[in-house]
Amino acid sequence: MAYKVRVRKKVPENANIKDTVIFMAAYDVHEFKRSIPHFWQRTKAKELMTKYHIASIATKDTIVFPNGKLRYTAEYDPIISNTSFSFHPYDKKSNIEDFKDSIKKLNWQLYMIHAVKALLDESLYKISFTFNLDSFLVYVGDELLQVDPVVFMMNGILFVNYELIHFRTGVPLTHSEIYGHFNNYNILPAKSMRYFDSESFEDENKKISDIIFLNVRSFLENVCQQSYSFGDFSFVHNTFVVTNRQFNIPSYFMKVVGAEINDFQVRNISTTKAYAYYASEFLGVCTDITSDELHHIMFDCLLLEAVKMYLCLNMIVDFEVTEGMEKLINRQIYVERLCYPYHVPIITHNAIENIKQTNSYKRYKAAVDFKQEVMKYNQEKRRDKNGRLLNVLLYLLSFFGCIGTLEILEERFALPFNWGLIIALIVFGVGGFVWMITEQKDE
Repeated sequence: MAYKVRVRKKVPENANIKDTVIFMAAYDVHEFKRSIPHFWQRTKAKELMTKYHIASIATKDTIVFPNGKLRYTAEYDPIISNTSFSFHPYDKKSNIEDFKDSIKKLNWQLYMIHAVKALLDESLYKISFTFNLDSFLVYVGDELLQVDPVVFMMNGILFVNYELIHFRTGVPLTHSEIYGHFNNYNILPAKSMRYFDSESFEDENKKISDIIFLNVRSFLENVCQQSYSFGDFSFVHNTFVVTNRQFNIPSYFMKVVGAEINDFQVRNISTTKAYAYYASEFLGVCTDITSDELHHIMFDCLLLEAVKMYLCLNMIVDFEVTEGMEKLINRQIYVERLCYPYHVPIITHNAIENIKQTNSYKRYKAAVDFKQEVMKYNQEKRRDKNGRLLNVLLYLLSFFGCIGTLEILEERFALPFNWGLIIALIVFGVGGFVWMITEQKDE
Protein backbone atom coordinates (compact mmCIF):
# COMPACT_ATOMS: atom_id res chain seq x y z
CA MET A 1 0.00 0.00 0.00
CA ALA A 2 1.37 3.44 -0.93
CA TYR A 3 0.65 6.77 0.70
CA LYS A 4 0.79 9.77 -1.66
CA VAL A 5 1.36 13.46 -0.94
CA ARG A 6 1.15 16.17 -3.59
CA VAL A 7 3.25 19.32 -3.58
CA ARG A 8 1.72 21.69 -6.08
CA LYS A 9 2.83 25.19 -7.02
CA LYS A 10 -0.03 27.55 -7.75
CA VAL A 11 -0.70 31.27 -7.44
CA PRO A 12 -4.10 31.92 -5.81
CA GLU A 13 -5.37 35.14 -4.30
CA ASN A 14 -4.29 37.22 -1.30
CA ALA A 15 -3.01 35.92 2.04
CA ASN A 16 -2.13 37.33 5.45
CA ILE A 17 1.48 36.43 6.14
CA LYS A 18 3.35 36.85 9.42
CA ASP A 19 7.03 37.67 9.75
CA THR A 20 9.43 34.76 9.31
CA VAL A 21 13.17 35.07 9.92
CA ILE A 22 15.43 32.14 9.02
CA PHE A 23 19.06 32.18 10.05
CA MET A 24 21.37 30.27 7.74
CA ALA A 25 24.94 28.98 7.82
CA ALA A 26 26.86 26.91 5.26
CA TYR A 27 29.81 24.71 6.29
CA ASP A 28 32.46 23.25 3.99
CA VAL A 29 34.61 20.62 5.71
CA HIS A 30 37.90 20.45 3.83
CA GLU A 31 39.86 18.12 6.09
CA PHE A 32 38.99 14.50 6.86
CA LYS A 33 41.12 12.50 9.27
CA ARG A 34 41.14 8.74 8.87
CA SER A 35 41.36 6.54 11.95
CA ILE A 36 40.77 2.92 12.92
CA PRO A 37 37.00 2.20 12.83
CA HIS A 38 35.41 1.34 16.19
CA PHE A 39 33.69 -1.89 15.16
CA TRP A 40 33.13 -2.79 18.79
CA GLN A 41 31.06 0.37 19.26
CA ARG A 42 28.55 -0.26 16.49
CA THR A 43 25.27 1.44 17.41
CA LYS A 44 21.86 0.92 15.87
CA ALA A 45 20.45 3.73 13.72
CA LYS A 46 17.51 4.21 16.08
CA GLU A 47 19.82 4.72 19.07
CA LEU A 48 22.06 7.14 17.14
CA MET A 49 19.12 9.20 15.90
CA THR A 50 17.68 9.36 19.41
CA LYS A 51 21.07 10.27 20.92
CA TYR A 52 21.63 13.13 18.46
CA HIS A 53 17.99 14.28 18.45
CA ILE A 54 17.35 13.55 14.76
CA ALA A 55 13.70 12.93 13.88
CA SER A 56 14.30 11.80 10.28
CA ILE A 57 16.92 11.64 7.52
CA ALA A 58 16.01 11.73 3.84
CA THR A 59 18.37 10.64 1.07
CA LYS A 60 17.78 10.40 -2.68
CA ASP A 61 15.11 7.70 -2.39
CA THR A 62 14.94 6.74 1.31
CA ILE A 63 13.63 8.32 4.50
CA VAL A 64 14.91 6.90 7.80
CA PHE A 65 12.94 7.31 11.03
CA PRO A 66 13.85 5.93 14.45
CA ASN A 67 10.98 3.44 14.03
CA GLY A 68 11.72 2.31 10.45
CA LYS A 69 12.45 3.25 6.84
CA LEU A 70 10.39 4.34 3.85
CA ARG A 71 11.17 4.34 0.16
CA TYR A 72 9.88 7.36 -1.72
CA THR A 73 9.72 8.58 -5.30
CA ALA A 74 9.40 12.19 -6.46
CA GLU A 75 7.96 12.78 -9.94
CA TYR A 76 8.16 16.36 -11.18
CA ASP A 77 5.91 17.70 -13.95
CA PRO A 78 7.54 20.89 -15.34
CA ILE A 79 4.41 21.86 -17.30
CA ILE A 80 2.28 22.48 -14.23
CA SER A 81 5.20 22.76 -11.75
CA ASN A 82 3.93 19.87 -9.68
CA THR A 83 5.81 17.21 -7.71
CA SER A 84 4.07 13.97 -6.70
CA PHE A 85 5.53 11.93 -3.85
CA SER A 86 4.83 8.25 -3.21
CA PHE A 87 5.88 6.41 -0.05
CA HIS A 88 6.35 2.66 0.51
CA PRO A 89 7.64 0.84 3.64
CA TYR A 90 11.02 -0.87 3.31
CA ASP A 91 9.86 -3.73 5.48
CA LYS A 92 6.99 -5.59 3.84
CA LYS A 93 5.65 -6.43 7.29
CA SER A 94 5.22 -2.72 8.08
CA ASN A 95 2.07 -0.77 7.32
CA ILE A 96 2.21 2.66 5.72
CA GLU A 97 -0.40 3.82 8.23
CA ASP A 98 2.24 3.47 10.97
CA PHE A 99 4.22 6.27 9.30
CA LYS A 100 1.40 8.75 8.62
CA ASP A 101 2.28 11.06 11.53
CA SER A 102 5.97 10.93 10.62
CA ILE A 103 5.25 11.78 6.98
CA LYS A 104 3.25 14.85 8.00
CA LYS A 105 6.39 16.20 9.73
CA LEU A 106 8.36 15.99 6.47
CA ASN A 107 6.73 19.06 4.92
CA TRP A 108 9.88 21.20 4.73
CA GLN A 109 11.88 18.32 3.21
CA LEU A 110 9.23 17.78 0.53
CA TYR A 111 9.08 21.50 -0.24
CA MET A 112 12.88 21.58 -0.54
CA ILE A 113 12.97 18.57 -2.89
CA HIS A 114 10.28 20.21 -5.02
CA ALA A 115 12.21 23.51 -5.09
CA VAL A 116 15.37 21.74 -6.32
CA LYS A 117 13.46 20.07 -9.15
CA ALA A 118 11.70 23.32 -10.10
CA LEU A 119 14.63 25.76 -9.85
CA LEU A 120 17.98 24.01 -10.25
CA ASP A 121 19.89 21.90 -12.73
CA GLU A 122 20.10 18.57 -10.90
CA SER A 123 23.23 17.60 -12.84
CA LEU A 124 25.01 20.48 -11.05
CA TYR A 125 23.18 20.86 -7.73
CA LYS A 126 22.35 17.73 -5.74
CA ILE A 127 20.82 17.52 -2.26
CA SER A 128 22.17 14.29 -0.83
CA PHE A 129 20.76 14.47 2.72
CA THR A 130 18.10 16.36 4.63
CA PHE A 131 17.95 16.16 8.44
CA ASN A 132 14.83 16.88 10.44
CA LEU A 133 16.11 17.78 13.93
CA ASP A 134 14.43 18.14 17.30
CA SER A 135 13.85 21.64 18.64
CA PHE A 136 15.88 22.82 21.64
CA LEU A 137 16.16 25.80 23.98
CA VAL A 138 19.01 28.28 24.34
CA TYR A 139 19.77 31.27 26.48
CA VAL A 140 21.31 34.08 24.47
CA GLY A 141 22.15 36.62 27.13
CA ASP A 142 19.08 36.64 29.39
CA GLU A 143 16.70 35.77 26.57
CA LEU A 144 15.23 32.26 26.37
CA LEU A 145 14.74 31.16 22.76
CA GLN A 146 13.41 28.03 21.14
CA VAL A 147 15.46 26.87 18.13
CA ASP A 148 13.68 25.03 15.31
CA PRO A 149 16.50 23.64 13.12
CA VAL A 150 16.58 21.93 9.73
CA VAL A 151 19.73 20.81 7.92
CA PHE A 152 20.46 19.70 4.39
CA MET A 153 23.59 18.81 2.45
CA MET A 154 23.99 20.16 -1.09
CA ASN A 155 27.07 19.30 -3.18
CA GLY A 156 28.95 18.26 -0.04
CA ILE A 157 28.21 21.53 1.80
CA LEU A 158 26.18 21.30 5.02
CA PHE A 159 23.49 24.01 5.30
CA VAL A 160 22.16 24.78 8.78
CA ASN A 161 18.87 26.70 8.91
CA TYR A 162 16.89 27.64 11.99
CA GLU A 163 14.04 29.81 13.19
CA LEU A 164 14.05 31.41 16.64
CA ILE A 165 10.97 31.71 18.85
CA HIS A 166 10.59 33.70 22.06
CA PHE A 167 9.87 30.75 24.34
CA ARG A 168 7.92 32.64 26.98
CA THR A 169 5.49 34.17 24.49
CA GLY A 170 5.63 31.63 21.67
CA VAL A 171 6.13 34.45 19.13
CA PRO A 172 8.85 33.98 16.47
CA LEU A 173 11.47 36.67 15.92
CA THR A 174 10.26 39.26 13.43
CA HIS A 175 12.03 41.25 10.73
CA SER A 176 12.54 44.23 13.09
CA GLU A 177 14.39 42.23 15.78
CA ILE A 178 17.56 41.51 13.81
CA TYR A 179 19.02 45.01 13.42
CA GLY A 180 22.75 45.45 13.81
CA HIS A 181 25.59 43.43 15.27
CA PHE A 182 24.01 42.99 18.72
CA ASN A 183 20.89 41.37 17.25
CA ASN A 184 22.70 39.15 14.75
CA TYR A 185 21.81 35.69 16.04
CA ASN A 186 24.09 34.16 13.43
CA ILE A 187 27.10 35.21 15.50
CA LEU A 188 25.80 35.69 19.06
CA PRO A 189 26.97 32.85 21.34
CA ALA A 190 24.52 30.86 23.44
CA LYS A 191 25.03 30.94 27.20
CA SER A 192 23.38 27.56 27.84
CA MET A 193 21.13 25.05 26.06
CA ARG A 194 18.90 22.06 26.65
CA TYR A 195 16.70 19.69 24.68
CA PHE A 196 13.12 19.21 25.76
CA ASP A 197 13.82 15.65 26.96
CA SER A 198 16.76 16.84 29.09
CA GLU A 199 16.45 17.57 32.77
CA SER A 200 18.48 20.79 32.92
CA PHE A 201 20.39 23.38 30.95
CA GLU A 202 24.05 22.78 30.08
CA ASP A 203 26.64 25.54 29.83
CA GLU A 204 27.49 26.51 26.27
CA ASN A 205 29.55 29.18 24.52
CA LYS A 206 29.12 28.39 20.83
CA LYS A 207 26.99 30.04 18.17
CA ILE A 208 23.62 28.42 17.58
CA SER A 209 24.58 27.31 14.07
CA ASP A 210 27.78 25.72 15.41
CA ILE A 211 25.80 23.78 18.02
CA ILE A 212 23.62 22.32 15.27
CA PHE A 213 26.53 21.68 12.91
CA LEU A 214 28.67 19.92 15.53
CA ASN A 215 25.71 17.75 16.54
CA VAL A 216 25.17 16.59 12.93
CA ARG A 217 28.93 16.19 12.48
CA SER A 218 29.16 13.91 15.52
CA PHE A 219 26.24 11.88 14.21
CA LEU A 220 27.92 11.38 10.81
CA GLU A 221 31.22 10.41 12.47
CA ASN A 222 29.39 7.77 14.52
CA VAL A 223 27.59 6.50 11.43
CA CYS A 224 31.08 5.97 9.93
CA GLN A 225 32.04 4.15 13.18
CA GLN A 226 34.66 6.83 13.86
CA SER A 227 36.70 5.70 10.82
CA TYR A 228 36.62 9.33 9.68
CA SER A 229 36.61 12.52 11.70
CA PHE A 230 35.94 15.99 10.37
CA GLY A 231 38.76 18.51 10.68
CA ASP A 232 38.97 22.15 9.64
CA PHE A 233 36.02 23.81 7.97
CA SER A 234 35.04 27.12 6.40
CA PHE A 235 31.63 28.77 6.74
CA VAL A 236 29.43 31.70 5.74
CA HIS A 237 26.35 33.16 7.43
CA ASN A 238 23.18 34.61 5.95
CA THR A 239 19.72 35.75 7.07
CA PHE A 240 16.50 35.23 5.14
CA VAL A 241 13.35 37.24 5.89
CA VAL A 242 9.82 36.60 4.65
CA THR A 243 7.38 39.40 5.49
CA ASN A 244 4.54 41.46 4.07
CA ARG A 245 5.38 44.49 6.18
CA GLN A 246 5.91 47.62 4.12
CA PHE A 247 9.31 49.31 4.45
CA ASN A 248 12.05 50.89 2.39
CA ILE A 249 14.09 47.92 1.10
CA PRO A 250 17.60 49.51 0.80
CA SER A 251 17.15 51.19 4.21
CA TYR A 252 16.10 47.87 5.78
CA PHE A 253 19.16 46.07 4.38
CA MET A 254 21.44 48.72 5.92
CA LYS A 255 19.62 48.52 9.28
CA VAL A 256 20.16 44.76 9.39
CA VAL A 257 23.88 45.05 8.69
CA GLY A 258 24.10 48.02 11.07
CA ALA A 259 26.01 50.32 8.72
CA GLU A 260 25.43 53.14 6.28
CA ILE A 261 26.47 52.11 2.77
CA ASN A 262 26.86 54.78 0.11
CA ASP A 263 24.85 54.23 -3.07
CA PHE A 264 23.56 50.88 -1.81
CA GLN A 265 21.32 49.27 -4.42
CA VAL A 266 19.30 46.07 -4.30
CA ARG A 267 16.91 44.95 -7.02
CA ASN A 268 13.86 42.73 -7.19
CA ILE A 269 14.86 39.53 -9.02
CA SER A 270 11.44 37.88 -8.92
CA THR A 271 9.83 37.13 -12.27
CA THR A 272 6.24 37.12 -11.03
CA LYS A 273 3.85 39.56 -9.38
CA ALA A 274 3.08 36.93 -6.73
CA TYR A 275 6.02 38.14 -4.62
CA ALA A 276 9.13 40.33 -4.62
CA TYR A 277 12.56 38.88 -3.81
CA TYR A 278 15.62 40.98 -2.94
CA ALA A 279 19.05 39.56 -2.13
CA SER A 280 22.48 40.83 -1.10
CA GLU A 281 25.53 38.92 0.11
CA PHE A 282 24.34 38.90 3.75
CA LEU A 283 20.54 39.06 3.55
CA GLY A 284 17.59 37.93 1.45
CA VAL A 285 14.09 39.40 1.73
CA CYS A 286 10.89 38.00 0.26
CA THR A 287 7.97 40.45 0.50
CA ASP A 288 4.84 41.80 -1.23
CA ILE A 289 3.45 38.26 -1.31
CA THR A 290 0.02 38.03 -2.94
CA SER A 291 -0.14 34.23 -3.03
CA ASP A 292 -1.53 31.68 -0.58
CA GLU A 293 1.42 29.42 -1.41
CA LEU A 294 3.69 30.93 1.23
CA HIS A 295 5.66 27.74 1.85
CA HIS A 296 6.40 27.17 -1.83
CA ILE A 297 7.60 30.75 -2.24
CA MET A 298 9.60 30.65 0.99
CA PHE A 299 11.45 27.44 0.11
CA ASP A 300 12.04 28.53 -3.48
CA CYS A 301 13.75 31.71 -2.23
CA LEU A 302 15.47 29.82 0.60
CA LEU A 303 17.04 27.48 -1.96
CA LEU A 304 18.26 30.43 -4.05
CA GLU A 305 19.77 31.89 -0.87
CA ALA A 306 21.58 28.58 -0.36
CA VAL A 307 22.95 28.75 -3.93
CA LYS A 308 24.21 32.27 -3.17
CA MET A 309 25.97 31.04 -0.03
CA TYR A 310 27.37 28.02 -1.87
CA LEU A 311 29.01 30.11 -4.59
CA CYS A 312 30.47 32.61 -2.10
CA LEU A 313 31.75 29.83 0.17
CA ASN A 314 33.51 28.17 -2.76
CA MET A 315 35.34 31.43 -3.44
CA ILE A 316 36.43 31.71 0.22
CA VAL A 317 37.70 28.11 0.25
CA ASP A 318 39.57 28.63 -3.03
CA PHE A 319 41.32 31.70 -1.62
CA GLU A 320 42.07 30.49 1.91
CA VAL A 321 42.44 26.71 1.58
CA THR A 322 42.96 25.38 -1.95
CA GLU A 323 46.59 24.57 -2.76
CA GLY A 324 48.17 23.89 -6.12
CA MET A 325 47.61 25.72 -9.40
CA GLU A 326 45.91 22.78 -11.14
CA LYS A 327 43.43 22.21 -8.31
CA LEU A 328 42.65 25.93 -8.06
CA ILE A 329 42.02 26.24 -11.81
CA ASN A 330 39.82 23.12 -11.82
CA ARG A 331 37.74 24.48 -8.92
CA GLN A 332 37.38 27.84 -10.65
CA ILE A 333 36.19 26.12 -13.83
CA TYR A 334 33.70 24.19 -11.67
CA VAL A 335 32.37 27.38 -10.05
CA GLU A 336 32.04 29.07 -13.45
CA ARG A 337 30.09 26.04 -14.67
CA LEU A 338 27.72 26.34 -11.70
CA CYS A 339 27.00 29.93 -12.73
CA TYR A 340 25.64 28.82 -16.12
CA PRO A 341 23.13 26.02 -15.46
CA TYR A 342 20.91 24.58 -18.19
CA HIS A 343 17.13 24.09 -18.17
CA VAL A 344 16.39 26.38 -15.22
CA PRO A 345 13.82 29.18 -14.90
CA ILE A 346 14.68 32.85 -15.38
CA ILE A 347 14.60 33.59 -11.64
CA THR A 348 17.49 31.16 -11.11
CA HIS A 349 19.57 32.95 -13.75
CA ASN A 350 18.57 36.28 -12.17
CA ALA A 351 19.62 35.08 -8.70
CA ILE A 352 23.01 33.79 -9.88
CA GLU A 353 23.70 36.97 -11.87
CA ASN A 354 22.70 39.01 -8.81
CA ILE A 355 25.20 37.06 -6.68
CA LYS A 356 28.00 37.77 -9.14
CA GLN A 357 27.26 41.51 -8.92
CA THR A 358 27.52 41.69 -5.11
CA ASN A 359 30.58 43.39 -3.62
CA SER A 360 31.54 40.34 -1.55
CA TYR A 361 31.52 38.00 -4.55
CA LYS A 362 33.57 40.48 -6.58
CA ARG A 363 36.11 40.76 -3.73
CA TYR A 364 36.33 36.98 -3.39
CA LYS A 365 36.74 36.62 -7.16
CA ALA A 366 39.44 39.33 -7.25
CA ALA A 367 41.23 37.65 -4.31
CA VAL A 368 41.17 34.25 -6.03
CA ASP A 369 42.39 35.80 -9.31
CA PHE A 370 45.21 37.51 -7.38
CA LYS A 371 46.11 34.21 -5.70
CA GLN A 372 46.17 32.54 -9.09
CA GLU A 373 48.50 35.24 -10.46
CA VAL A 374 50.80 34.87 -7.43
CA MET A 375 50.88 31.09 -7.88
CA LYS A 376 51.61 31.56 -11.58
CA TYR A 377 54.41 34.02 -10.74
CA ASN A 378 55.91 31.58 -8.21
CA GLN A 379 55.74 28.80 -10.78
CA GLU A 380 57.58 30.97 -13.28
CA LYS A 381 60.20 31.85 -10.65
CA ARG A 382 60.73 28.15 -9.95
CA ARG A 383 61.04 27.48 -13.68
CA ASP A 384 63.54 30.35 -14.03
CA LYS A 385 65.53 29.04 -11.08
CA ASN A 386 65.58 25.54 -12.56
CA GLY A 387 66.53 27.04 -15.93
CA ARG A 388 69.48 28.89 -14.36
CA LEU A 389 70.69 25.73 -12.64
CA LEU A 390 70.47 23.90 -15.96
CA ASN A 391 72.43 26.69 -17.66
CA VAL A 392 75.15 26.48 -14.99
CA LEU A 393 75.41 22.72 -15.51
CA LEU A 394 75.63 23.15 -19.28
CA TYR A 395 78.25 25.88 -18.76
CA LEU A 396 80.34 23.54 -16.59
CA LEU A 397 79.94 20.70 -19.07
CA SER A 398 81.08 23.03 -21.87
CA PHE A 399 84.13 24.03 -19.79
CA PHE A 400 85.08 20.41 -19.10
CA GLY A 401 84.52 19.62 -22.77
CA CYS A 402 86.89 22.46 -23.64
CA ILE A 403 89.57 20.96 -21.36
CA GLY A 404 89.16 17.61 -23.08
CA THR A 405 89.56 19.32 -26.44
CA LEU A 406 92.79 21.03 -25.24
CA GLU A 407 94.22 17.67 -24.21
CA ILE A 408 93.51 16.22 -27.67
CA LEU A 409 95.08 19.28 -29.35
CA GLU A 410 98.20 18.87 -27.20
CA GLU A 411 98.51 15.18 -28.12
CA ARG A 412 97.96 15.50 -31.84
CA PHE A 413 99.23 18.98 -32.69
CA ALA A 414 101.63 19.69 -29.79
CA LEU A 415 99.73 22.85 -28.82
CA PRO A 416 100.64 23.97 -25.27
CA PHE A 417 97.94 22.83 -22.87
CA ASN A 418 98.71 25.44 -20.16
CA TRP A 419 98.26 28.45 -22.49
CA GLY A 420 95.03 26.95 -23.83
CA LEU A 421 93.75 26.38 -20.29
CA ILE A 422 94.56 29.99 -19.29
CA ILE A 423 92.69 31.33 -22.35
CA ALA A 424 89.69 29.01 -21.63
CA LEU A 425 89.57 30.12 -17.99
CA ILE A 426 89.62 33.77 -19.03
CA VAL A 427 86.94 33.32 -21.71
CA PHE A 428 84.60 31.16 -19.54
CA GLY A 429 85.22 33.31 -16.46
CA VAL A 430 84.45 36.60 -18.26
CA GLY A 431 81.46 35.00 -20.01
CA GLY A 432 80.10 33.59 -16.72
CA PHE A 433 80.53 36.95 -14.97
CA VAL A 434 78.67 38.81 -17.77
CA TRP A 435 75.88 36.20 -17.70
CA MET A 436 75.45 36.55 -13.90
CA ILE A 437 75.29 40.37 -14.15
CA THR A 438 72.68 40.12 -16.93
CA GLU A 439 70.55 37.69 -14.88
CA GLN A 440 70.80 39.97 -11.84
CA LYS A 441 69.56 42.94 -13.87
CA ASP A 442 66.67 40.90 -15.32
CA GLU A 443 65.48 40.03 -11.80
